Amino acid sequence: MSKLDATRVSDIEGFRNFAAGFSVAPDFLENDRWTNMPTGDGSVQIACSLIMHEMLPGCYDYQKLESIGGHIGIRLTGIGDFTIASINRRVVTMAGLPVDQFSGKPELDLELAPDVFIGFFRHLMLQAADKALGAEDEYEDREISNAELLLHGMPAGGIYIAEGSLNSGVDFASSVSEAAQGRHGSLGVVSTALTRLNGQVSTGGDTDMWQVQLQAGHTYTFGLLGSSYDSYFTLSDPRLYGLYDSGGAILHAGNDDFGGSLNARFTFTPSTSGVYYLNAGGYGSTSGTYAITAIEENTPPLKVDDHTSSLSGAVSGQAEILNVGVNRTGVVDTSGDKDFFALDVVAGQTYTIQMQGSPSGNGTLTDTRIFGIYDQNSTLINQGNDDYLGLDSLVTFTAGTTGRIYIEAGAYGENAGSYTVKVQQTTAAQTSSTPDNDGNIGNTPAPTAPATPVATVPTPAPSSTDDFASTFSQAASGRAGALTAGGLIRGSVESVGDRDFFVVSLLAGQAYRFELFGGLDESASTLADPMIFGIFDSNGTLLPETTNDNAGWENSLGSGVTFMPSRSGSYYIEVGGFPEAEQNVGTYRLQSAIYELQVGSHVQGGI
Repeated sequence: MSKLDATRVSDIEGFRNFAAGFSVAPDFLENDRWTNMPTGDGSVQIACSLIMHEMLPGCYDYQKLESIGGHIGIRLTGIGDFTIASINRRVVTMAGLPVDQFSGKPELDLELAPDVFIGFFRHLMLQAADKALGAEDEYEDREISNAELLLHGMPAGGIYIAEGSLNSGVDFASSVSEAAQGRHGSLGVVSTALTRLNGQVSTGGDTDMWQVQLQAGHTYTFGLLGSSYDSYFTLSDPRLYGLYDSGGAILHAGNDDFGGSLNARFTFTPSTSGVYYLNAGGYGSTSGTYAITAIEENTPPLKVDDHTSSLSGAVSGQAEILNVGVNRTGVVDTSGDKDFFALDVVAGQTYTIQMQGSPSGNGTLTDTRIFGIYDQNSTLINQGNDDYLGLDSLVTFTAGTTGRIYIEAGAYGENAGSYTVKVQQTTAAQTSSTPDNDGNIGNTPAPTAPATPVATVPTPAPSSTDDFASTFSQAASGRAGALTAGGLIRGSVESVGDRDFFVVSLLAGQAYRFELFGGLDESASTLADPMIFGIFDSNGTLLPETTNDNAGWENSLGSGVTFMPSRSGSYYIEVGGFPEAEQNVGTYRLQSAIYELQVGSHVQGGI
């Protein structure tokens, strides 16, 4: 390995020790499980997942793993944490880090940049292909290309390492004419300065030809690195003797010492696309091992996930921390991509978390989804939300304890695109002190906007039978839908006149707001004109002024009731379609919010 700082490889010797356990057999490339892997789209996230879960378990020596402790915790920067362990003489890969049995803390043994990790495994695949092709043709073993590697789901780029024994075993050519017969090394071009292959100048004056495929108009930088770059190599004075076209004409004279060092480097822009040959060796009579590099300067960098995609990575400190009132953006790069954010909360405080995409003009993601909220112990404490208004998502969360929570964001289905995350520290919507209007029943005021809900697990889609109790007696016997104070639930009016009852536990003296939405309010619902028929106590008594058909919102037929119980206990809410509307059937959303009363506000109470 090259000399990398801790942001690329945290422990070079540790990586070398770990890497010693890998061996990709030629028949691995023909394994159905591997050859049927999708080619991917160049995403680092996909490549790392394929390597960790499909390639690594079949290529690592369990005895080597047991010799270094039986497990190793690896972090791929910006991707996530993994544990590679030997279990019953089999190597397995698990999400998260191993935990020390005495301290209870996660053990991180090695952290790698994703392109370093990918490049190393491309090297293993190249070696395996060399052996497979070399069994038939001694000089064909260096002709595998980046395109062939891409067929196996591996994106081009990253560290590219191939062991070369240039004057022992396969003898690499020192001239273009010999190289054209197949006696050459194959140099892959990538977009990072960490790209390299290893070679050896066995005797003084030996040079080695490396074949490379270049594109017209693209700028490439070639380098030859020796012992002054990394003590792992032994060539004291590397020299690039020139770059040649496929006909043997020299196009660049090469370089000996670059930038005051003994390493060699030069830049070249070809006018035509095709095969070129780079001649590498040592100055004078020097010999030893070296690394050769090829970098395409104007190639965009590999796509790395913008936010950590694993809960373990988030908990370990990789998640971006959200701040109240400050918007953050993200991208669901591919289908199934998840992004985790952190938020510091205070016990008793309520937070509204919104994830917005194209429906609200805050991104390109057509259907956002908040998959859940987790505490510091990685325990799911809120089920999240898919569609709140339209296809955007919203969760209102009241913290039970002070600390850090983690929000899992992504997309519904196979959608991808950009989005915006917003956090507000909220109280429930305030009621108005205005007098009655056409949108109110009794003295219940009409709010200026729907109340903010807390997302709960949505009710399963209605079946061909009634989804909830349609009478109070049925509801009291246990068939009522369960609504959480501050939560939401979905249901369906299956036929004209159908009613649904929901039970909710309320506290005396606390104000609550209940709102019912249909097809005019969100695409997820179809009921034309929803109606709240009333709130009942546990004895089945309809409480006064708890019936509402139209809450008075602009461009909405949604219904709303504000209610403060005088006694704590279970209450029942009856909902359905407005009786006078023709063919008034379809799906709806019932939600509730907990109010904080202000001076001058008015809510209906019940005795």
